[in-house]
Amino acid sequence: MTAVAAESRITRVDYIAYRLKRAVIFAAVGLLPRTRSALLLAALPLMIFRPTARRHLHHFLYGNGRSVTLPASRLLHDDPGVRRQIAGAVHSALRARKASGTVMVSQRHFHNMDLLYALGATRVHWEKCGLFVRIWFRTRYRWRPAEVRVSQALHRRACALIPQGAAEFDIAGDAAMVAVSELDHEPVPVEPSVEAVMYLL
Repeated sequence: MTAVAAESRITRVDYIAYRLKRAVIFAAVGLLPRTRSALLLAALPLMIFRPTARRHLHHFLYGNGRSVTLPASRLLHDDPGVRRQIAGAVHSALRARKASGTVMVSQRHFHNMDLLYALGATRVHWEKCGLFVRIWFRTRYRWRPAEVRVSQALHRRACALIPQGAAEFDIAGDAAMVAVSELDHEPVPVEPSVEAVMYLL
């Protein structure tokens, strides 16, 4: 099921609950002190059950810009929406007799909110190695305060903390090998969560 189809299944209660949670978070951003620890506290309701996103936010605030790594295999095994996007692009390229390429994974492709908050839009690279495909990525953890979105206040506050020591950083996706014949296998349900769909509204 696509995100568009899933959107039609969002109930009024789902939508109200989601908006209330976001409103509380962004009210907290405005009320709490302009410090790194305060931003962690404000983001806690979004990230308490999302360990990768929480770790990357903490690293942005206190990691001094050092690069971090994340297995590219997580994009294949933990997010069926991202896996579907990668598989479709790779198969199309292979039919066109291409042996390598890049795939743009945008925010709308994510079903896993932990990975969405941890990475955001990501350009994935691949190359064919016999019966296998090697997949890796490198992206930048950054905030975009000028983009109009529900979370714009959070983006603005995060950028305002850079003079206090917060720093953007690179995320390197350690290469993963997957058999071409297994690219289409989806180990978890493909329906986006309610929050994954409404994140983009």
